[in-house]
Amino acid sequence: MTDALKQILTSNILKSYNNVQDPIYYINTLTVLVLLVCAPHFGHAGLAQKLINPTPRLHIISIGINEYRKFSKLQYAVPDATLIADAFLALEPRANIVSQHLLLDATKNEILELISKVSATKRLDDTVVIYWAGLSTFDDESGTLFLAPVDAEQVKRKPISKNAIAFFEIVERFQPKDKVIFFGDGCYFGDGFGDKISLTHPKVAILTSSKVDEAAIDGLPSLGGSPFAYHLAKALRSPVRDIDLDTLVSVDELFIYLYPKVVQTSNEAGASQHPSLIGRYTHRAMLSKAQTLHKEYKFDQFSDFKLATADQLEVNGSEIQESVFDENAHALRLGENDKGIFRNGLNFLRNIKGKWLYWHEEGKLVKYESPYKRSHAIIVAIDDYNRNNDPYRRPKTGLTQLSGMVSRAQELGEALRLYGFEKIHYFFDEKATSDRIEAILRKYWIDEEFASVDRLVFYFGGHGLDFHDQTLLATYNYDSSRKVGSTFRALSLIREHSELIASPHALFLLDVCHAGLAVVGTLTDQEISDTAIDPKILKFKRLSAIRDDAEERSRNILVAGTANQEALWLNGGIFTKALITTLKGENEADANNDGVLQFHEYANKVRGDVSLYAATKGHRQKPSFKVLTSYGQGRVLFDLIQYQSNVIKPEKFAAPPKKR
Repeated sequence: MTDALKQILTSNILKSYNNVQDPIYYINTLTVLVLLVCAPHFGHAGLAQKLINPTPRLHIISIGINEYRKFSKLQYAVPDATLIADAFLALEPRANIVSQHLLLDATKNEILELISKVSATKRLDDTVVIYWAGLSTFDDESGTLFLAPVDAEQVKRKPISKNAIAFFEIVERFQPKDKVIFFGDGCYFGDGFGDKISLTHPKVAILTSSKVDEAAIDGLPSLGGSPFAYHLAKALRSPVRDIDLDTLVSVDELFIYLYPKVVQTSNEAGASQHPSLIGRYTHRAMLSKAQTLHKEYKFDQFSDFKLATADQLEVNGSEIQESVFDENAHALRLGENDKGIFRNGLNFLRNIKGKWLYWHEEGKLVKYESPYKRSHAIIVAIDDYNRNNDPYRRPKTGLTQLSGMVSRAQELGEALRLYGFEKIHYFFDEKATSDRIEAILRKYWIDEEFASVDRLVFYFGGHGLDFHDQTLLATYNYDSSRKVGSTFRALSLIREHSELIASPHALFLLDVCHAGLAVVGTLTDQEISDTAIDPKILKFKRLSAIRDDAEERSRNILVAGTANQEALWLNGGIFTKALITTLKGENEADANNDGVLQFHEYANKVRGDVSLYAATKGHRQKPSFKVLTSYGQGRVLFDLIQYQSNVIKPEKFAAPPKKR
């Protein structure tokens, strides 16, 4: 306590002394007694210390042993030691890494000599951090933990004897007041050996990967190392929560971060590991300054407990490096490196527990429910217009033989499957007859078999014919002598079927070659909307507007060309190729980058790509698209993020894992 503080306190007592009955006298006296007792400790943990909090100075020694000479070799100890050595560098500038040493497959003498050297050269206030990855065991008789260097040998049925490193051999290389943090990633560590060490070296903090009766996992292929090393490295690169708000990250706070993650990961791998924390002053063993988080995202009506507790959280395919989840505030706080990871609009989140879709708007994350519970598709494509494989051996249709239409249609079906389409009807070549197409469409009429489907996509790829200003889709049963009776009328899609199909949303895609498309010309002004490119497409659309598009009934049509234009056929049709590329999100079709492909977005993108490519071939082809407003103002949407989430496959843990 400073002389000035003593003088102030004494003066306050004297002012009240003249009237002993004054209660202020007793309060001041008690205050002085408390301050006099506690003052010697203020320099260690008081408010002044919290204001200073110098950056921790660390000496890192990372040890990994794989190539044992007398024991079974390990696979992941060396990679783990390398990983941790690199991860500590990520602490700068929040920590001052004074020196760093990486020992791989080292002998007992090499390990102890290095520890002695670092201990002799460090400053008094420096902290030595030792990470161990390798074989270890606890001897119940002596109460000693043994670590196995590369030259350790087994003698007389003892777990480890010759050349083993007893843990006290490491500790005795430091002075009693030296600050040491030891991370033990091996088997049977536990906390049984900590009492003696805490008495002789109270500033040694020990954080281990397992209890005294537990084996530790050597490594998991999905993590590239052990669960303990993986989560420790992640913690060193991430903002571990500063629970006591002292602006520093202690071993205590690191343990609170690691424990549930290591337990969870080991359980999912079919093992059992429970990290242990040993030491008298682990709450004062500091690793770094606490990291300031730069961006907060609040969850609206958050309910995904698995999302909050599980590790390895990814957003749109990128793993979050620096994050803290505040369960009380339902908020995710991100560091500088991750502050822009959420897009405005739809975002795909996943971890080892599951995957979710959240809509981000004005700093809030709202759980996103797809507007489509059930989606079906009808895909028709014909190559064999020569009817080479016709089971009825009918003559050639007289239309040009095609190639690639069927394979492209199959590719389109796969893309739709990844969008969550539960049922896709394929009608290829000899199965693509007009009566079969009519029959399957009728199954989606009101009160029929598939009336409960809420999104239906119909695709036809093949020849089209002009007939009295109408487009006929040339099916496999085409007969030139009876064109109307042996084809499928495109007009029936936008008249009869559009009216009677029960699905709220229906999209018709027509890639017909060899003839101009007269479908668009048959529509009246009241049935169509303007097809001009809307500059509003480039603007971010709020979730409420997306929902409006989805809730309104919709009949949308996208065709390969306008009237009197032939569709350019090259390896399955450039229209279908552009459509597939767009649905996969490979050509920046999502103009406003909100994760949702709106009708005018993907239709405009297909039209632009097709027109440009056709021009390079000396051909004129400009796809056309319409909203059939007489049936509703809605638009058929595709959740691009949902597609991408299905393309990204969650990794599986290897089982059973090898133990150290």
